[in-house]
Amino acid sequence: MRRLVRAAAIASACALLVTGLASCSDSDGECDGKRILIVNRSFVKPGHEIIVSGSGYLEGCTSGAPLTDLELTLKGYDTYTLTTVQPDARGEIHLTVKIPKDVKIGTYDMRLADVTVKFEVR
Repeated sequence: MRRLVRAAAIASACALLVTGLASCSDSDGECDGKRILIVNRSFVKPGHEIIVSGSGYLEGCTSGAPLTDLELTLKGYDTYTLTTVQPDARGEIHLTVKIPKDVKIGTYDMRLADVTVKFEVR
């Protein structure tokens, strides 16, 4: 029975979505839009893939051109650039990212623009 409970706990942890949220505002400070970063797992082994999505990556608060050349990084003891992202016309991103095999085991901040989520490589 303990094995079954432990297996269920591990399975639910693997399915966890990790979400980061940051406020953004236009140049006048008038708007309080939100940028969201979602990662489909809270941890992964080096060399494995994750799915990353998000929204709100526009020059203005809720409108304007999409931001360009956004670096998706892991920052901990070392910093790793995973990819450069180009949001679509609505400021959304959807991509699959492979964690490099040489990433050291540890806890990181995954960052895209001004949004950060905690992420673990183990």
